[in-house]
Amino acid sequence: MNAYLTSFNESERSDYLVTLAHMVGADGQVTSEEILALRTLCQRFVLGPEERGRVMAATVGAQELPAVLQRLGTTQLKFGLLLDLCLAAYWDHELSPEEKKELDELGSGLGASGEQVDAVLQLAAKLSKGQDFQSELEATAALEIPREALAMACGLEGDKPF
Repeated sequence: MNAYLTSFNESERSDYLVTLAHMVGADGQVTSEEILALRTLCQRFVLGPEERGRVMAATVGAQELPAVLQRLGTTQLKFGLLLDLCLAAYWDHELSPEEKKELDELGSGLGASGEQVDAVLQLAAKLSKGQDFQSELEATAALEIPREALAMACGLEGDKPF
C-alpha cells in the first residue's frame, strides 16, 4: 500500500477506490483486466469485505458518489485521486468521450478547475505511454497542484517518477 495512504482511515481509502471504480465503468465496459486491477488495489488498500464489495459495485454506478467526492475534495487525496482517475481512463489505452466527460464531472466534484483536470489528464496521457512528462508536470505546478499530491497516486506505486 502507498505509505501515504496508511494515514487515512478505511472509509477514506474506500471512498478513494469507489471513485476510481466509478471511473472504470464510465465507458460502459469493464474489462477483466480492470476488475483485476481494482481487486489488487482493494488488497493494497487493506479493505475489508464490505468495503471491497462497495468498490466493486461502483463499477456499475455509485449512488453515493456526490457525497464521496465532497468528502474527498476536502482532503489531501484529491489531486492524487484525480491523477489515478486519469490513469484509469487510459487502462484500456484510449480515452473515450464518455470518459473525458466523466473526468470533467469528477474533477469538478472534487473542487478542481477545468484547467487542473486537463493538465492532470495530459500528464496521465504521457505517463501511460511512458513518454517524457516534465513539461506536463510544470503545467500542473503552475496551476497550484502540489507535486507531492500527484506523487502519492496509487497508479504510480513503485514507479516514483516524481
